[in-house]
Amino acid sequence: MIEENDDMCVSIFSPEGITPMLYRREYPDLLAIREFEPLNDYELIMIWHYANPTSPLVYSIRDKEKRMAQAYRLTNPEVTEEKSAAFAYEFVNGSLVNAEILRDAAERMSRISPDVRRQADKMVNRILSDYMGLLDRDLDEFVKGDGDTDFTAYTMTRQRIVAHLDLLIQKVETGFGTKKASEKKLVGEKIPEKYLKQKANAGNSLPGNVSTE
Repeated sequence: MIEENDDMCVSIFSPEGITPMLYRREYPDLLAIREFEPLNDYELIMIWHYANPTSPLVYSIRDKEKRMAQAYRLTNPEVTEEKSAAFAYEFVNGSLVNAEILRDAAERMSRISPDVRRQADKMVNRILSDYMGLLDRDLDEFVKGDGDTDFTAYTMTRQRIVAHLDLLIQKVETGFGTKKASEKKLVGEKIPEKYLKQKANAGNSLPGNVSTE
């Protein structure tokens, strides 16, 4: 696990460096979110750029139409500015064939909580560390007051830990969608923590929200 420091920032479900066809495989948590099911891989990544709280566009481009145009270009780099602008206009005005589906996905993506997922990642890693500590306990620590060793407790402790290891390892490996990366490599500047907290607390009242109404 990469340790966080002043030169690191945490992104949630970042598509950076991931082939679109492998995006959902990289982040299995995405499969459990109903609003993302109708989207193809490119659309889902576009919605990430447009609405994810850790997307650089969310805090750097407050105008929804301009932000969607940029998100569309990032997902379809071969398109012209005119085409991306037309797509963004139709998205904001609800004239796309799948406008409602994209809106629902954007609204759900905007509710992804960086803070909660980062804490969940830390919690699971702490649990795994605690498990390792339990497994390191000597057999002598299971000696009862009468001097006999409680082999049942010793064995059950290990059996219970092993029973949870598969799921725990999966969670550690996926990290709840968290990805730690160099600030300069990811966005050129750190995503302001104050902004993320404001967004989490204020919802649609924050400038740059994803509401298209």
